[in-house]
Amino acid sequence: MNETNDSTEASSGKPRDLRSLNAEEVESILAEWGHKSYRVTQFLGWLYKKRACSIDEMSDLPQELRDQMSKSFFLKPLELAKEQRSRDGTVKFLWRLADGELIESVLIPASVGRDGNRSDRHTICV
Repeated sequence: MNETNDSTEASSGKPRDLRSLNAEEVESILAEWGHKSYRVTQFLGWLYKKRACSIDEMSDLPQELRDQMSKSFFLKPLELAKEQRSRDGTVKFLWRLADGELIESVLIPASVGRDGNRSDRHTICV
């Protein structure tokens, strides 16, 4: 039980990003809050398949659960801080995380093939 309290950080009043939780933590938290186990699958579906940008979007979850989640967690999309494009089509992105830290990603288009055409394929580096 202490592990769940630590993971929600409810005692410190400091909300955590929902994306920082693994499936076992979600399962433990929802069980502690008295929700049925199938809610874990619903919740994770919203987070990773439907890519919800807010807890309120998770419309098939009970309002009580969404309210509980909103008190202990937040869900904030990445903020694009800077974008830089090069002539070869490579694009560098600088992203700001919810905690203010920065990460970089690079989208690299495929090279021109032997046939002289460029593939639709891309490579991404994070």
